[in-house]
Amino acid sequence: MSSESEEPRLEKLASYVLWTLVDHMDYPELHALAQCSKTLHANIDVFLYKREKKDGKHKALHYAVDKMQDDDGVRTITKLTEHVELVDRVAYFNVRFDHDGGYSHPLHIAAMRNHPKQVRKLLELGADARAMCRNLMPLVSRSQRQSLRAMRLDQILKSCGWSATLIPLMRDKLDICRLIYQRHPSAILARSLSESGRAITTHHLTVIQDRLDILDEALRFHPGDVNVQTPNTGQTPLHLAISHERPILCERLIHFTTLNGIFNNDGANVLHLAIEETYLTDDAPRRRWLAQVVGRLLAHGADPNESKANLLRPSPLLLATEAVRYDWYRVWREVKTIIDLLLQHGADVNRADGSGSTPLTTVVKRIIRDKDSGSMKTMFLDLVEKHGADVNLRPQFVGQPLKSIMFRLIDAPRMVALCKKVVMLGGRVAQHEKCEYDLIGLHGSEISDQDINQAYEYALAHANQKSLQRLQGSGRPYEGGDTRLVWRHLLVSGARLPAFTRTRLQPDWRYVDAHTGMSLLHMVVSKAAMGGEYTEEMAVSDVKVLTGTQRAWGCLVMFRDPEGKTALDRVVDMGERFQQLRGELANKHRLQAKRPDLCQAARDLEQGWLQDQQNQ
Repeated sequence: MSSESEEPRLEKLASYVLWTLVDHMDYPELHALAQCSKTLHANIDVFLYKREKKDGKHKALHYAVDKMQDDDGVRTITKLTEHVELVDRVAYFNVRFDHDGGYSHPLHIAAMRNHPKQVRKLLELGADARAMCRNLMPLVSRSQRQSLRAMRLDQILKSCGWSATLIPLMRDKLDICRLIYQRHPSAILARSLSESGRAITTHHLTVIQDRLDILDEALRFHPGDVNVQTPNTGQTPLHLAISHERPILCERLIHFTTLNGIFNNDGANVLHLAIEETYLTDDAPRRRWLAQVVGRLLAHGADPNESKANLLRPSPLLLATEAVRYDWYRVWREVKTIIDLLLQHGADVNRADGSGSTPLTTVVKRIIRDKDSGSMKTMFLDLVEKHGADVNLRPQFVGQPLKSIMFRLIDAPRMVALCKKVVMLGGRVAQHEKCEYDLIGLHGSEISDQDINQAYEYALAHANQKSLQRLQGSGRPYEGGDTRLVWRHLLVSGARLPAFTRTRLQPDWRYVDAHTGMSLLHMVVSKAAMGGEYTEEMAVSDVKVLTGTQRAWGCLVMFRDPEGKTALDRVVDMGERFQQLRGELANKHRLQAKRPDLCQAARDLEQGWLQDQQNQ
């Protein structure tokens, strides 16, 4: 602690000595020292601005908004202003402070630190209320970070530009929000830097925080932002209201939100989400509320037939019947209510998804698995008898009809009673399925070679070992070869080119699909890009089989699809992915390119496909 005799010495220091102190001390120490010296306290603003100009980092301004109390910070900002040229003020008070992984501005820091007087002063001095900062997560306090994590926004915000109102609104500092909003009236709190049109809005945040008063204000002044989707997840405010169980807010948003055509990153619109949440929750009151939400959505115009925007594209009714795959006996009352609501509003009971599943086949599979004779069976019969579900409908999957319902029931144990009921309702076994039962003595009719071939191909295309063993055990060989069977194998997710096609079939390896103009190699590349169970190693193995060897070349790597690209070009377009597949195709391309006859054959295939298209 300084003595009285030392104080005059500090007061009598020359200005260049004081400048040396200011220029070399840390800001916390400097401000503490200024409290001990009247001379330094009176002149510190001059020295600070001089240092600002020298190092160009504006550390005094940063320290004022970040570390000082609100009033002290305003005084420092005011003193600094006296030394800033009028033409330089806007640039000075919008300076960018870089930090690890992002950057900030003085206004954002002052707002985040809950300094309303500093915010007001900065806005008066020209701070831009519209400016966005990037990734303020390293700067937020521990409690603010915990709040963002609890709202599941912390990871999303790392790739967003932040508005100055985000943290104050989250912390309910409405006085700061109003100051900034007066200068820039916007509902956007954070904007995605990589996804066009995606943002976090006031509507999203108030739904998460269950603030009806602020949501009403946002809907009144910014109704057009009610359909904005969050970055990374694609949630609208109504999606969030459903998933966070906000009954009052949900009812309010239904009147403003577009209910069709907006899907989150899982492919679900608000109707799909409400249906799926119903059978995924363990809470009975929540399930009952979600069933009511489905009714409200349908009453306000939600499309009961709009498919989910994912790979399989199931309809809302099919999603509802998917409940049989979960704890059906716990959720069946609410799910049955939803199914009835969908059917009342015109849901197509026979609509299939991309895998060929319909509501009826989904239910019957589970009935067979659980040997159910209660509520599932009742629902199955209601769909047929009361709502017109086609018991003989066999949708196509990659060009092949799926099993009939009668076939499934006959093939299942303890389904005799339901099987008889389905027969009374008009259920029939398909012709190629009938062949299998003829072979084991169920019908005894004469079976043609064509029927045998069709039964073989059906069993192979669906990897049905049980059916294949029946056919092989009959002593009737497979006599035929259909290149489309190979195509179907490659289309089915997770399936590889079966060994059977190499030993029993003599297909045209240079087959070109009539609709897409793609070769079998293009299909391998396309399927590898989809991911899933089909790995790069599987794709490389299939390429080796399809292209053959120099003694007997099969698929031609030089063949170009309608866009003028070979299968190798398609892999190259994917960048660094699939290096093994790229190497295998490049090697085959190099070897085949040495053969002029193969190059000509590839051109002939391209011209042949174009000619077929023109003839059609």
